[in-house]
Amino acid sequence: MNQLIVSVDPSRKENPDLDIRYDLFDFLDELFPDMLKDGGYDYAGTQPLLLIFIEIRRESPRPQLDSLLEAIKSYQRYGTDFKNAIKIFIDSVDNNPVYSYSD
Repeated sequence: MNQLIVSVDPSRKENPDLDIRYDLFDFLDELFPDMLKDGGYDYAGTQPLLLIFIEIRRESPRPQLDSLLEAIKSYQRYGTDFKNAIKIFIDSVDNNPVYSYSD
């Protein structure tokens, strides 16, 4: 499965109460229609960090991957820049190992 995991650290957000669980996926789905599937969310760690799971429906998404990552890094809603609070982990895109992009 091709999957992105977006980790959101609420302590690094300008407003830690802003909830982007559903809005981030809706934002990306507008930019990349029929490419993504909402994989849900979870919390991890003592902070806790919000983990947003986004499945990539395409068999070989590598050509769109840079655009998708850039869209996540540029995500701004509610007048807030989330770039410093988000880390992106990529799981098995085109059978490559897991790697991550930080802010």
